[in-house]
Amino acid sequence: MVVSAAYYPGAQYGQYGYGQRNVAQYASYAANSQQALKQARLFNYLLGGLFFLNLFNFTGNTIAVILLVNLVPADSSGKCGTATELNKGTSHHTLTLKWYRMDDHELLNEEDIPGSCIFIKSPIWAKGPFPVNEGEESILDGCVKRPGNTCDKTSSITVHNCGEYNVYYLNATATQDEEYCFKKDDDDDDDDDDDCEEQKEHYGKKFHRCHRNNRYVVLVIGSVIIAGVLISMVAIYLWRRKRLAALLKKEMYKAPQDSNGPVVVTTNDNLPPKKY
Repeated sequence: MVVSAAYYPGAQYGQYGYGQRNVAQYASYAANSQQALKQARLFNYLLGGLFFLNLFNFTGNTIAVILLVNLVPADSSGKCGTATELNKGTSHHTLTLKWYRMDDHELLNEEDIPGSCIFIKSPIWAKGPFPVNEGEESILDGCVKRPGNTCDKTSSITVHNCGEYNVYYLNATATQDEEYCFKKDDDDDDDDDDDCEEQKEHYGKKFHRCHRNNRYVVLVIGSVIIAGVLISMVAIYLWRRKRLAALLKKEMYKAPQDSNGPVVVTTNDNLPPKKY
């Protein structure tokens, strides 16, 4: 910053000492303004660094929470997370002894065989109540239904409650004609809502029926919220930075409150001096 005394006739000759005193006063004022500007810029950089550090920390924690909610199995023992998916085309005669589950289906726990198991010559159903609370297990009798006998022979079937579904500890069947009877979760419903995609108007009433789809909904909503928070924080940061720069610029060109005469102040050697 250049301070000129060109407009002080008395400054060049020291008349009464007023010119030299004013030049020294405003030179000190300019130096202090430059120092204040440097400090303000340094503070602004530190503030920006802290802002982005907190921003990344908040984003990482939020994403970690969403992933934990959607990906971690409900059962800490590993039975729910490691259960093998049992497909309809799989032969139950070739199963190995371990935990199984069937998507959107439950093992039949009554002797009335549903239409989905009519094709099985010797269907197997579980006799006894299933575990009610999450994490509980029940050991039931696996009954083979034959003509004239609803429970011809029994085998042990362990059922573990995973909250939204059950898993079953199954062994291979004795013959190829025997198969475990799994029914759809909504086979006993009075309405005809057979698919989550067909019952969107009932989400408030049957939200649990579509829990797998709801995980994606939660993930999308969480992503939108995170994006909105990030945009808002960046906008606030830019606005504060712009306002701080405007205040500093205004302070640099602010007319002195106590002056004994005009003084010329400029912040750029290439610009014409400004008189105050």
